[in-house]
Amino acid sequence: ERWESIFTLPEIDPRRDVIIAARPGSPDISSPAAFSWLYPKPAPSHVYLRGPFLSPDDPDISCLLDLVIEEAVGRAVEYKAGYVESRALYPAWKEAFSRAGFIRMGAYERWRLFPLKGSVAIHDLPPGGAIRTWNGMSDIPILMGLFADAFGDHWDYIPPKREDWEEVAKGRGFEPGLVLVAMDGGSPAGYIFGERMPDY
Repeated sequence: ERWESIFTLPEIDPRRDVIIAARPGSPDISSPAAFSWLYPKPAPSHVYLRGPFLSPDDPDISCLLDLVIEEAVGRAVEYKAGYVESRALYPAWKEAFSRAGFIRMGAYERWRLFPLKGSVAIHDLPPGGAIRTWNGMSDIPILMGLFADAFGDHWDYIPPKREDWEEVAKGRGFEPGLVLVAMDGGSPAGYIFGERMPDY
């Protein structure tokens, strides 16, 4: 009854969300070796991956975990999910999540993968366009100028001071790889600025 209650939830379509893996080298799916399912929200910003479920002593555990996770990530991308979240049951799960690019979040064995992480639609950039990352403190005047251009006419605009930017850039949450500057014909045209936040 418990399983039936899960697979009859309106937000889960077993034909779409349940993933069943055959043993490597076996074409027979009637005796599955592992399974999992996705639990998407009605308007999914993220997808939960339940499992994969298989014995930690299975001789094919690494391959089976990789197969199920790869399939789950592919389906999450189709959902246009912001990230996939799962939990590590045993050390082999941690290894498989790491291989797939998942990141451990907090102390509760939550592992997340951002399917679109690092993707930039280069084909949508104008001719001469490019994306670059943080070049150091010399970028601060550039970001200040772009910020002023974007928000100078906003009703509650208060321009940050240079020392405010420097304080952020020296902070523990600052991550140079999360600063992306859009270039158009060699000139800065826009930017996005992220910080590493503690996950509670």
